[in-house]
Amino acid sequence: QSRLIEPVMYIGPDSLALVQHGLPEMIQTCTATTTATPRHASKRFVHIDLCTGSGIQALVAAKCRMLASGPAESIHVLVVDLNRRALECALWNFCLNGLLNELNHNITVHLVLADICAMDQSCSAMSTSSVQGTEQSGWVDYDNLSSFLDSLTEDPSEELLVNSVTVNPPFVPSPPKPSTEEEDSYGLFSTYKSIAKVQHLLVRQDEKGRRHFSTVDIPQDSSSGEEVWRAVLENVVQPRIAQSGRVAIVSEFFWSSHPLERFETSLSNERFRLLLLTNQYPLGMATYAQRRTFTGDGQEPQEEEYRAWLQFLRHTLGYRSMSPGLLFLESLVHSESNNPKLESSDSNWRNVPIARSTYGSLWTPSNPNAVHDSARLLQE
Repeated sequence: QSRLIEPVMYIGPDSLALVQHGLPEMIQTCTATTTATPRHASKRFVHIDLCTGSGIQALVAAKCRMLASGPAESIHVLVVDLNRRALECALWNFCLNGLLNELNHNITVHLVLADICAMDQSCSAMSTSSVQGTEQSGWVDYDNLSSFLDSLTEDPSEELLVNSVTVNPPFVPSPPKPSTEEEDSYGLFSTYKSIAKVQHLLVRQDEKGRRHFSTVDIPQDSSSGEEVWRAVLENVVQPRIAQSGRVAIVSEFFWSSHPLERFETSLSNERFRLLLLTNQYPLGMATYAQRRTFTGDGQEPQEEEYRAWLQFLRHTLGYRSMSPGLLFLESLVHSESNNPKLESSDSNWRNVPIARSTYGSLWTPSNPNAVHDSARLLQE
């Protein structure tokens, strides 16, 4: 009975932004992995959609790749979520949109019930393809997510590489839990309560403008809003992304002095080309705290709640500015150990504010100016 009321994230402006801003082009231009079998060489394309929710990003990625691939390419789409009902919803959407009919013989959808923040924990997976139709393989338990990924290769010694990744993670910071869970209006405490120890990367700037990084513990029942996308970069992107692989993440991004500072300890500009799109006018923490505590019924935010948010954002987390954004990555090499060292270049990383227009800002659905700008930037 509890599963009947387990919510699945709705398709909001963040989901639509990720779909509309360069995702089709990103997927269609990705390079598939050539796999050698005893009889012949073939191509395999692996896409992972993390925090899949309704499966909209995975669905668009699958359709776009099918249009770009040939009959010799096998397409594996992995939809990963903590919520089994979300995975069932995603599978229903795949069936509803005809991606598992007999004409699409080269696509396999894998439903993966796993916690991306706990890679060492067991996970469950179920696979289905057009050959099986609506018949699924049934849920199979694995030691961890990595063991499931490697089970998809024909050669036991081969490590499965991922060609593209999409992520729409939980991203709203969460101050320490109220006195009762019923008061947790965003439901964020339940999202993060499985994380054993919550840490946050604190960025301070000295009088000479130099940035200093340190890791601090934050209250157990709170969230910095960065836990999930950081786990994605560390647990999936860094070890698994193929050369020329692409990653797209939609999130609210926070910073102290510069938008790119949050990635300096998680990624190397020798390995990744990075493009961060943000709004032309970022928000300060006072405005953000006010919006998060606004009830929507015409009442002013409660002063105590507002001050708690502001204290948490400014002083506990050290945030000064934020913007809804889109993060795009391209892998220049697969791993640092198996490839020649590339020259570090700051030009590999860019933050580009997207100008506000009469159509709205970056996340405004169907904003033609923003879509045009992001497509141009991704082609450069």
